[in-house]
Amino acid sequence: KTPSLAITDPTTRKNLYKAKLFVDPQGGFTSTMGTEFELIFNAPGVTNYQCNVHSNMVGAITVEQTMGVDEKFARNVQVYPNPMENELSIMSLYQLEGYEIFDMNGKKVGWGAGDGTYTSLNVSYLKAGVYFLKATSVEGLQTTKKIIKK
Repeated sequence: KTPSLAITDPTTRKNLYKAKLFVDPQGGFTSTMGTEFELIFNAPGVTNYQCNVHSNMVGAITVEQTMGVDEKFARNVQVYPNPMENELSIMSLYQLEGYEIFDMNGKKVGWGAGDGTYTSLNVSYLKAGVYFLKATSVEGLQTTKKIIKK
């Protein structure tokens, strides 16, 4: 995926989406040589391309809507394995302050401090069922993930 950056058109006040690419002097896109330039897209989406010099070089440029910090935190927190047996791992790009585990009735059944960007939990005490894990970053960002105990 090509990184994107949201910018605003000063005339229409609508968001534009900008992606940086490299172009081969003979045409086509390359990631290792050539001149850097920018293409501006007016909407998120996928644009297919094929290199004009190397016909077997094909791909797609993916432009995504810019995410806020809360959404970025929610998307990057990973819990695994899920379903779990006796251990659960939480991984995040953000430092975790802590976590809480709730049962289906909203009762808090577990909690603890985060351990940097990777936290390993002993969940052997949980009964089989569905739970919700709430992870909180040191910046105060929060997300909730559904987890299943075998």
